[in-house]
Amino acid sequence: MYTKVLFDLDGTLIDTAPGIKRSMCEMLRIMGLPPINDEQQMALIGPPLKLGFSRILGLSGDTLDEAIRIYREIMPDIARGIVKPFDGIPKLLRALKNSGRFIGVITSKQQSTAREHLEDFALWTYIDYLRGALPDGSGEKTELLKAAATDIGFDASTVMIGDRFYDLDAAKAVGIASIGVKYGYAPEGEIDGCAPTYTVNTVEELTELLLYE
Repeated sequence: MYTKVLFDLDGTLIDTAPGIKRSMCEMLRIMGLPPINDEQQMALIGPPLKLGFSRILGLSGDTLDEAIRIYREIMPDIARGIVKPFDGIPKLLRALKNSGRFIGVITSKQQSTAREHLEDFALWTYIDYLRGALPDGSGEKTELLKAAATDIGFDASTVMIGDRFYDLDAAKAVGIASIGVKYGYAPEGEIDGCAPTYTVNTVEELTELLLYE
C-alpha cells in the first residue's frame, strides 16, 4: 500500500486544459505573436512555462519573461468557471485522507496558483504538501521531486501519479514508483512508452488501485 501519494496537478487532479489553452491564445494576441494550433497548445500543458514557451513558442530573453508575466496575470480570470477537478477526484482525495495517507501535489505550475486552484475546488483541505514552480517560470519535475524528497523523505511506500512523461520520468529519476493516468493530456503512446509501475485509464481505476488492491 502506498502511504505517501504524490499527484501532478494539471491533467491529473484538475482539468485545466480549457483555461490554459484560452489563456495561451490570449497572451499571444496581446503580445502580437502568431497564433498556435491545438497540437501546440496541448504540448504547452505539462512542462514549466519557461521550458514550454522557449521550446514550443521559440521565445527568449525579455520576450520570454514578458510572456510568462502576461500569462500569469490573465490566466486566473480566464480560467475561472472553465477549470474543474476531474470527476471522482474530490472523493478519491477524501478517501485517501480518511485512510491516513500523506497526500502531496508536485506541479510545474507556480505554487501560489496551484494552491489557489486547490482552494477554489475545496481540495486544499486534503493536501499535506505542495511543491510548485519558481516565480521565474522554472519548475522541472525531477528537481521538484528531489526537493520534495528532502522535505518529506521518500521510501518504497511513495508513488508519483501523473499524466505526462515529465511526471513518470521524474519518478524513475528519484527512484520511486509511478502511476500513469491516461485520462489526462498525454498524446497517444506516451504513457506506455514511459513504462510506469502501473497504468490506469480512469479516476475509478486509480481509486481501485490506491484504495482496494
